[in-house]
Amino acid sequence: MGGSMIKPRSEDSFFKPKREFPARSGNGKGFPIGKRTKERAAANRDMNKLGPEVTKVCELRVPGVCIGNRMLQWCHKVKSRFIVTAKDWREAARGCAACHQYYENGKHKVMAAAIDAAIKSRKPHAHSHDT
Repeated sequence: MGGSMIKPRSEDSFFKPKREFPARSGNGKGFPIGKRTKERAAANRDMNKLGPEVTKVCELRVPGVCIGNRMLQWCHKVKSRFIVTAKDWREAARGCAACHQYYENGKHKVMAAAIDAAIKSRKPHAHSHDT
């Protein structure tokens, strides 16, 4: 009596063409890559050279929030809209997605202090990008 509540697909839905999106590129085809995206990519390439003791661990480790060394990303000292110099792009600590979100949703001064502390706690040879 109860019959399935799942609606059957129409015959044509299986054969619809796959959606295609233009590629991001700087050559006029597709979406252009902006100046800030290029600056961020250059900074990330530099910071990724720091070595696994930095790039493969969450440096923030917020108690009760941290999910460990998963979904790692660069967490900048200031929010993205306030990044204006090449140095600003490189003032970042590695953090898991949960720790990054915790600081992103908090106060700017708290985030800046946590990032500074993480950077200062690195071993001296890990600061190669500061030169």
